[in-house]
Amino acid sequence: MSIPLEAGERILFVDARDRTYLVRLQTKGTFHTHGGALSHDLVIGQPEGVRLETAGGMVLTAFRPRFADYALKMPRGAQVIYPKDLGPILVYTDIYPGASILEAGSGSGALTIALCRAVGPGGRVVSYEVRSEHRERAVANVEGFFGKIPDLLELTARSSTCPSRGTCCRRSARPWSPAGSSVPTCPPRCRSSRSCLLWSRRAFDTSRPSRP
Repeated sequence: MSIPLEAGERILFVDARDRTYLVRLQTKGTFHTHGGALSHDLVIGQPEGVRLETAGGMVLTAFRPRFADYALKMPRGAQVIYPKDLGPILVYTDIYPGASILEAGSGSGALTIALCRAVGPGGRVVSYEVRSEHRERAVANVEGFFGKIPDLLELTARSSTCPSRGTCCRRSARPWSPAGSSVPTCPPRCRSSRSCLLWSRRAFDTSRPSRP
């Protein structure tokens, strides 16, 4: 049996037509929809998967959102990277537990969250975003998903440059293309681009052992 739904956490309502609504539960809060209102207090304390009816008779099922649900529904400023692209990016750039990652352009934070989950507690992610409005949105979305900024993540406003060792530059037009040669610096037009993903197995800590 799942842990009861609690105030403060995000849940996903799914209606009879499979339309989804991402909601943060609040004590004495109310979810309003075209099918009527539903008190959050009726949801809090219920198990995941509970079916509830709004004042207008609309049936909603409550689930904890998957990361894919969150990425599609979270507030955004910059264009978000969708789940269908996040998977190939992680696979073809060979992101693994314990890796060190440099992301140029935090955007709305979807890829940042995916990178943090992929590298795990033993890894490190540094994400640069020079536009303050995008950085604030990314911070809010990362905190909304994890509950706080993970210790392994550094979100910074500094302009990014490529590490000089073992680094590949990925353009978003083909982020899943085969690995190219290591380059000392990123091409100038890529440096401030949301489309540039920088990846290195040992970019920040050359003492870190190589991936098995």
